[in-house]
Amino acid sequence: MIGRLVAAGVWFELWHLPTRFAVPVMACYLWWEDQPTVLVSGSGAHLSPAVALARAIIEAAQSRLTLIAGSREDTAPVVYRPGSYQGPVSTGTPCTPWTRIAGAYALAFDTHHDEAAHLAKAVTAATGTPPLAIDLTAGIYARDEFAVAKVCAPNLRYDARHTIPRPRREE
Repeated sequence: MIGRLVAAGVWFELWHLPTRFAVPVMACYLWWEDQPTVLVSGSGAHLSPAVALARAIIEAAQSRLTLIAGSREDTAPVVYRPGSYQGPVSTGTPCTPWTRIAGAYALAFDTHHDEAAHLAKAVTAATGTPPLAIDLTAGIYARDEFAVAKVCAPNLRYDARHTIPRPRREE
């Protein structure tokens, strides 16, 4: 995916965002000259750093496609105005080698249930409250072809909405 971004001439920035749960979280920021007022972003989390990175890149690309399609009614009109704008400036933070990031995470599980149990234990240890999961495809709604669940983690707080602020270099 990174090769495709480079080949397309896209400005992009990738960030590893460490968490207290030891789960790799990645963020991706994309910018193209054809929509110069927009810096789109995406993030992804997974116990595999490579999967987390792929999710971040895909989500950022989906955000761009959403703007191209014009399918969100909360997009500011300035996004579609022509003009000459300077692209994003690098944060100046030096790159961390991928091998160092990937090497920091060595967890692997045999089943999704084992992985979910590990994550539930980490959330419980950090918050004092276990996450709640409700299977929405149980009973009369049970399906073989898909599953839907609602998970709530009390005492966790997520403040960012609709944007993923770019990290700043620590001084």
